[in-house]
Amino acid sequence: MHRSARLAAIVLAAATAFGNPAAGADLTAGDRAEIEALREGDMRKLVIHDEAKDPLEVEILSPRGAPMRFSDFEGPVVLVNMWATWCPPCLKEMPSLDRLAAALKDEGVDVVTVNVERGGREKAAEWLDRMNLFELGAYADESMRLGRATGVLGLPTTLILDAEGRELARLQGDAEWDTEEAKTLLRRLAAMLSAEG
Repeated sequence: MHRSARLAAIVLAAATAFGNPAAGADLTAGDRAEIEALREGDMRKLVIHDEAKDPLEVEILSPRGAPMRFSDFEGPVVLVNMWATWCPPCLKEMPSLDRLAAALKDEGVDVVTVNVERGGREKAAEWLDRMNLFELGAYADESMRLGRATGVLGLPTTLILDAEGRELARLQGDAEWDTEEAKTLLRRLAAMLSAEG
């Protein structure tokens, strides 16, 4: 193989292995300022990071029990809510997350509720079914690695990730997720990240 062809092959292999840096571009200062200005109501608790964190490599269980990563989701925005069936504030906000998932499912926002307790997939499936919350899947982190990897100290906690699984923002505590303020903010963020990708 010619030297320049070998070099091109190495560069292509590296790009494939490490992804396209432009696809995970950080929000600009202007983007962050615009999102900050949209923080109304419960969204005032949302903390937007100056820079995206490293991609989350923790695997969770899908509703069918298969391992998956956050980069497996399709939307440019992945809203990850960590909850447990023993957590009253978690249960309080779940109906609003279900309504948010229904409202934004075709608008580039994936709503992923991850039960972080032992036996979480089964417990989540039973509780969601009993409460008629059919837009949310019974995702689970039965290994308890997600909370450690993200430094979460309490439940509920919601992370907003980009398509590569990098944390852009975080909201500690419960919120009403289906308000117009929340939907407007998430739609705008999805539009920004779609334009960057």
